[in-house]
Amino acid sequence: MDFMRRIISLVLTIILLVSSTGCWGKRELNEISIVSATGIDVENDGSIRMTVLAVTPISSGKEIAANRSSTWIGTATGTNITEAGKNLRSIATKRLAWFHNSVIIISEKAARRGIKEFLDYFVRNREFRLENYVLIADRSALETLQIPADIEKNLPAEINGLIDNIDEWSKSYVSKLKDLLVNVSSSNCCSGIVTGKFGYTESERNTFSTARELYKRMTEDDKRLGIAYLEGSAVIRGDKMTGWMSGNETRGYMWITDKVKPGSIVVKGNESEGSLVMENMRNETNIDVDMINNRFIATIKVKVLGTLMEETLKVDLNSGEVMERLENAISGVIVGEMQAAVNKAQKDFKTDIFDFGGYVERKYPKLWKKVKDDWSRLFSEMEVKFEVDTTIRRSGKITSTVYSDIR
Repeated sequence: MDFMRRIISLVLTIILLVSSTGCWGKRELNEISIVSATGIDVENDGSIRMTVLAVTPISSGKEIAANRSSTWIGTATGTNITEAGKNLRSIATKRLAWFHNSVIIISEKAARRGIKEFLDYFVRNREFRLENYVLIADRSALETLQIPADIEKNLPAEINGLIDNIDEWSKSYVSKLKDLLVNVSSSNCCSGIVTGKFGYTESERNTFSTARELYKRMTEDDKRLGIAYLEGSAVIRGDKMTGWMSGNETRGYMWITDKVKPGSIVVKGNESEGSLVMENMRNETNIDVDMINNRFIATIKVKVLGTLMEETLKVDLNSGEVMERLENAISGVIVGEMQAAVNKAQKDFKTDIFDFGGYVERKYPKLWKKVKDDWSRLFSEMEVKFEVDTTIRRSGKITSTVYSDIR
């Protein structure tokens, strides 16, 4: 028995020794700062500025001060992004870790200069995940990352919440780091990609519900509050930003590229002194590009199934003729948004953000080899046709409006 006890003790000791070596070379949580958002700017002298928001894990013990912030904002410049990153580490009291970075914000000025250098840095840094969202700010990233969170605990959480809610209205589209890498690496110099426009507006009021004394202190403060928003998109051709698209133009782009998700709402107004709101339940887009009389023609067919969510029309919804007219009105709104997106891409950007060139390459591979170098001009001159078929399902048992009932 004593021999068996010694054997068991020896085995347990070996197991404990082996398991204890698993943490050698590892960092404790209190030795690191977890970066959650990274911003990139280009200064007037051409240097690169990197700004980060980092969260320092702290214990839940009594040593925590009640008003202590766990989020650290750090910024540094360098002749290139690598040097800026190293200089940033020189002012950080803890090791910066990017494993949980979820958002990359690039200023408009930096994006217009070119983002290839930045993308190359991110992909070589093994701590950056390719699932990071990339946003273009309408002002400096340094200024943007100093916006206080309105509802969430920190700004990155608020940004991720805004991105999650895009599907509800489809007026912005946010690309991921991997999508931008594919576009920049593409051999087609005339193709483009769209990603979200991020900014903030200053307001004298904010959304809050609080005690009267705190409300009094807040209203006595003359400082205007920054409120973050995500609407519209930046268009990037090659690796350079070429301009902005509005929210409606962005939704037009999403209709064409079949990126509109169920839950988006289309509003039709000015119909018999009222308005109609339809919630998109399901949609499908098909694109075909033909060569007719030595000219490319793209035909975009969209099918939409929606449900009636709100209407203040003085019309009889039992009438098949009325419903057909309303469905055609919704189709007209969708066509208008798609046409606006095409006009912007053809006239202002001369950039094929819809990948029409890809359809030509697959359908006419030999012809594509001859025209691909001139695709920017051909895309700008091509005719685009739209066909939208909308079906509205009435929800609930109400078959007439409140307005028509009380007349």
